[in-house]
Amino acid sequence: MEVENKIGLVAPRSVCSQGCNPISPEPFWSRLVADYEMFDVCDVDGVTIIRLRVRELDETKLQRLTQELGKVVEEPAGQRLVIDLGAVAFLTSTGIGAMIALNKKIQTAGGALKLCSLNPDIRSLFTITQVDRLFDIQGSADEAVKSSW
Repeated sequence: MEVENKIGLVAPRSVCSQGCNPISPEPFWSRLVADYEMFDVCDVDGVTIIRLRVRELDETKLQRLTQELGKVVEEPAGQRLVIDLGAVAFLTSTGIGAMIALNKKIQTAGGALKLCSLNPDIRSLFTITQVDRLFDIQGSADEAVKSSW
């Protein structure tokens, strides 16, 4: 199934049994909270899952993404949030900095942030720069939701 987003791009919709990873689209639609230009948001067992739909997070896209994420993160204190980076193939240092700032903002509000589905290159970048020590990184959205908070 395909859906046209706000800027006229057609993005395929496919998700997992928890609602946000590729397998079956039906569970996702029942849990869809919001459809932003650059990501989808769903709620699974009280955890907000953001599934990015962009392949590259350069400075131009990052500014729009940060604005859109700001709307989601303004939710109540104690928010549990998972960002699924499975579609992202390129991430700049500015993007990593934005993730760190978002993590700090969520933790200050008493919440928690997990990242999941990092491709091997981005995972390696996080390891080399030791940014992986700042985040709880899981293999999939399913694992992130089921892991301890």
